[in-house]
Amino acid sequence: MKKLLVVFFTLLIFLLSFQTALAEKTMSPNPAATMDNYELPYPGLLPDHPLYFLKMTRDKIIGFFISDPIKKAEFDILQSDKRLSAGVYLLNKKSPKSQEMAVITFSKGQNYYDDAITKIALAEKQGMNTTDIKTKTKTSLKNFKAVLEKAKDKVSSSFKQKIIEEEKIIDEFQNKAILKK
Repeated sequence: MKKLLVVFFTLLIFLLSFQTALAEKTMSPNPAATMDNYELPYPGLLPDHPLYFLKMTRDKIIGFFISDPIKKAEFDILQSDKRLSAGVYLLNKKSPKSQEMAVITFSKGQNYYDDAITKIALAEKQGMNTTDIKTKTKTSLKNFKAVLEKAKDKVSSSFKQKIIEEEKIIDEFQNKAILKK
């Protein structure tokens, strides 16, 4: 009986000590959500999902606890890109309500750029190296504008003017002095 237990535990330890390795599946990106090797993150829950408020609450809590200005700027750019990606997914649904939600989502995504630019300026005042985050912000802004250009073709005429207004705001962000340095 003791030999059986020893063999059993030896076999158990032997089997549990190995880890399995699985190949990672890569999903092809949404063609409307990429530009020059800049892939938008997967948005997760969309604004039309009933539990979306939980996602937003989680993101606000996470953002609250980030104290480093460069990390906060990176987080804000990520959040903006997620909003942009969510807007693209909403536009692909092709319903008038989804189009309206997409335009609102684009607008909310732009608010994160304002926060990111403010944090970049703060990081510069603190003497931090902001070259990489500025480059990332500029690239993200270019991508945002390109997606808005494509979105104009997908929305009804009532939402085209709102997207044009959003493009003007993106132009203002691109012309901010902090990003020109």
